[in-house]
Amino acid sequence: RLVTNSKSFKMKKLFILIISFSLQSMTILIDPGHGGAELGASKFNDEKIVFEKDLTLKWAHILKKSLQERGHLVYLSRIQDVTKSLQERASLADQVKADFFLSLHFNASEIKEHNGFEMYYLDNASNKAIKKIESVENNEKLTSDHDLNKLLLDIIVTQTSQQSKFIAREIENNFIKSITPKHHVRLRKTQAGLFYVLALSQRPSLLLEAGFMSHLVELKKIEQDEYLQDLSEVIAKAMTSDK
Repeated sequence: RLVTNSKSFKMKKLFILIISFSLQSMTILIDPGHGGAELGASKFNDEKIVFEKDLTLKWAHILKKSLQERGHLVYLSRIQDVTKSLQERASLADQVKADFFLSLHFNASEIKEHNGFEMYYLDNASNKAIKKIESVENNEKLTSDHDLNKLLLDIIVTQTSQQSKFIAREIENNFIKSITPKHHVRLRKTQAGLFYVLALSQRPSLLLEAGFMSHLVELKKIEQDEYLQDLSEVIAKAMTSDK
């Protein structure tokens, strides 16, 4: 009887471990911003032109590996330099049954001093500065002016914003502890934005702007594998935190 109880206890313990792991593992769709004809931001640096579309794809592959190493199932909305519509990117989230959607970008500003890492979650926003960023990332017209209404935006926001903001806070905490002291990249305020790609995905999501290409010092950091690797580890750790 003692042996039976011992086996039973071990089986229960194993079952709990399996359940705990499955709760922490997610299916994640990474969306490298722009691609193909959509160049994104660009900057001349060290006798070459750097395009945002290339940096986001490079970062996406690094981030995918970091997330996979923590047990997540990860897909990319594009694996090479091709043009994909916002609708195609978001629809893929349904196809792979993603639990979370990460849209990767790099920032740019006419004010050369602007720098830092920032994040956006889906919500209605009125800030004029945010409107400028929305206009850049929402780079195509939807089929009608009523598309976002058809998606029942308010319901989507209600259902997704809590987890989106939770992950954002986890990324912030990890970023301050490791990225800022090592790479000297400052953390900008996480804000709400009305981004079509996040709304169309209809699931918890974040749009990440991992630094300013228009800031020459920061651009050199952005191009480094070490920075992208460390940033990916910060995100992967946050995505694996207990919800």
